[in-house]
Amino acid sequence: MTKRIIPFMTAFCILISFVFAGCGGTGTSSSSDVNSELTSDTFVSFDVSSDTASEDKASETSDQSASQSPSSQTPASEPTQNTDSSPDTDPSSQSPSSDAGSDRQQIRVYAHNVCSHGDPSPGDGGETGQNPQRLPGICSVIAENAPNVVVLTECNSLWAKSVAKKCGYEIAENKRTGLSEIQVLYNAGEFNLIENSVDDSERSAYHWVILESKKTSQRFIVYGYHGTVTGSDSETARKNEINTAIALIQQKNLPAIFTGDFNTTRESEEYALTETLFANAALTAQSRYDGPTHPGWNSASRSIIDHLLYSKNKFTAKTFMALDQYDSNGTILSDHCALFAELEMN
Repeated sequence: MTKRIIPFMTAFCILISFVFAGCGGTGTSSSSDVNSELTSDTFVSFDVSSDTASEDKASETSDQSASQSPSSQTPASEPTQNTDSSPDTDPSSQSPSSDAGSDRQQIRVYAHNVCSHGDPSPGDGGETGQNPQRLPGICSVIAENAPNVVVLTECNSLWAKSVAKKCGYEIAENKRTGLSEIQVLYNAGEFNLIENSVDDSERSAYHWVILESKKTSQRFIVYGYHGTVTGSDSETARKNEINTAIALIQQKNLPAIFTGDFNTTRESEEYALTETLFANAALTAQSRYDGPTHPGWNSASRSIIDHLLYSKNKFTAKTFMALDQYDSNGTILSDHCALFAELEMN
């Protein structure tokens, strides 16, 4: 019995050893595989988050690079706009710049010889008539440019009242009647009228006012002028009129806007009298459109005889435009073009 058991036990042990050896190898392999998978999963997880972070960072870097790309940025040395050239659009269609954020008084001036006494009617042989669309057209252009000071020459009181009512202005009193009436209108929400004076001579050459800014309490003169145009000695008359204006402005010792139909060019001796005290917005404004101011009814003349001047060092000229002679409907507004300027008090 014992002899039979021993071989059996020996075989059984051998079998068991093979079984355990196989299990051990499988366990080791399995353990290694699990560890390998865990390690692999860990690195995969790390790699994925690392790749995502890299992609995010790359994307952020790319975005930053794009935002800093020279092609997407305005160069610091980019040249300023050539303000001497004609604008791409009709100057009269431009909106005035905003006063928002500025502590200084902005003065937007519209000056226009409107020839309210009449214009040549088509087909009437040159006799004086009156196009009923001119006054509404002038009101529309004034409203479009939104000046806070308006100076109208050759403007009767009825036209002035119509502009004031339509566009919301106060009129500085002018009781005179006749060809050379000069009307000054102003925005009563922005200014107080301090003083008002009209030339009482046979041919009224001026109408000036002193306005006070409700925003800054600064006072300034608006001097509307209409130069003598007829007579053998009209040049001397204009010199006297301009000297009268200069004397008054010096006497008041206030910043002044000197504007209107001077009936003389920038090359004349009369105009030269103004150059010591005044600068011309048409030549100095930061953005400007200069052009003929008296084309006449047939648009043939190229003369510049209307001017918008201001006291040197007292104002900064922001914009200036010689506006179109026609409104948007094609109505000829006057034989003169209007002037519009934006000035800032220094």
